Amino acid sequence: GLVHDMGKVIIARGMPVQFAGILREARASGRPLHIVENEVLGTNHAEVGAYLLGLWGLPFSIVDAVARHHQPRLASPEASAILAAIHVGDALAKQRRPESLHTLQAALNMEFLESTGFAARIPEWQHVAATYFQNHPIA
Repeated sequence: GLVHDMGKVIIARGMPVQFAGILREARASGRPLHIVENEVLGTNHAEVGAYLLGLWGLPFSIVDAVARHHQPRLASPEASAILAAIHVGDALAKQRRPESLHTLQAALNMEFLESTGFAARIPEWQHVAATYFQNHPIA
């Protein structure tokens, strides 16, 4: 989970002007960053980060989970537990203070989470995240 967005750092360092433009476009349009990255670069931070993790020799299940954390239905079955943790954690972190299960579920691929048996754990994970963010406010 700690390295799932490493591709953002790689793109930002290697292509700072393009990445700044991609960030501006994603914010202005309200579209997800990985979608704008695909349109502009032909790839996205998830794929770039996964490529690096593959070069480092990490297990395929981790590489695949990182590559597919925005599109979990495309991942291999071996990646399901890792991918569920990354997919839900990413959505919770973006919300900072998740107050509504409905809002959180809109950001998740519920079909994937239900098929892997992790959907039932979402309220528990949401509670843990809300408690954490209450105790560690972001300025």
